[in-house]
Amino acid sequence: MICSVPEIKELTKKYPSDKVVVLSVSADDDDAKWREFIEKKNMDWLQYRDADNRVLDLMDVHAFPTDIVIDTEGIIREWIEGENPQQSIVGRLKDKLQKMLPQG
Repeated sequence: MICSVPEIKELTKKYPSDKVVVLSVSADDDDAKWREFIEKKNMDWLQYRDADNRVLDLMDVHAFPTDIVIDTEGIIREWIEGENPQQSIVGRLKDKLQKMLPQG
């Protein structure tokens, strides 16, 4: 399982859930191991196991991790494949999220 759990936790702490919804989609084959991992890592945001790869196919995901920012209109605003050891996902999305989120 490729996962940047600490980065996603940072994202969920930085942005309130009424402004940014985080959904992790997993391609894991083993349901029990997937659930155990979520519990062990205290992943308290939305989780989905894509057992039949319908979401991966629909979104044309070919690399892990893939981070997708979708706005309230359903438009993909950012697509990031792979990791950047020099910058967290929060850092990579900072400018995009600041532009998308209403100030106030």
